[in-house]
Amino acid sequence: MMQIGIVSDVKPGFAKVYFAEDKFASDWWPIIKMGTQNSKFCYPLHIGEQVACLSDEHSDDGVILGAIYSDEDMPPDSANNHTYVAHFEDGTEIIYDVQSHELTANIKGGATITAKKVNVTATEGVTITGNLTVIGNVAAGGLAISSAHGGDGSITSDADFTTTGDVKAGTVSLKTHIHTGVPTTDGMSGPPKP
Repeated sequence: MMQIGIVSDVKPGFAKVYFAEDKFASDWWPIIKMGTQNSKFCYPLHIGEQVACLSDEHSDDGVILGAIYSDEDMPPDSANNHTYVAHFEDGTEIIYDVQSHELTANIKGGATITAKKVNVTATEGVTITGNLTVIGNVAAGGLAISSAHGGDGSITSDADFTTTGDVKAGTVSLKTHIHTGVPTTDGMSGPPKP
């Protein structure tokens, strides 16, 4: 039979549910998940959360179908008929809007990705606001920096840069450029040229 109750205790994959109408508390009942064997999904319910359950007629055995919204616990403000939302208790929120085709992640702490290889393709560019730290090597093809306003970009660093390739400013090569003129009395030559 179908019952609506309130979570009274939790552990990963299971919860105890209190049914006020029958003044009855369940044992540890499993929470239905998308996968539990090779691919595993787990998210916690919270004490006080309203859930829908299925049980036998004596409520000896049952399963928790999932949490349900109520007048007290409403969907997050960012939810509508065309968004998929994961809103977490610390305020972190991940939203995909199928109308605007935009994925938004507002993460209150850090984000760590560990992968053998990461490819990012952005047909309209990548914007990084804040500091960028690269640990390791920049692979073949190099690193290109340009300005969004049509001028040259720049790299500023307190660290040393080491490269086995060439570095160019415009058409002037660091490895092969020459200087015009002869050294002057102060020991300076003329400006470099390609």
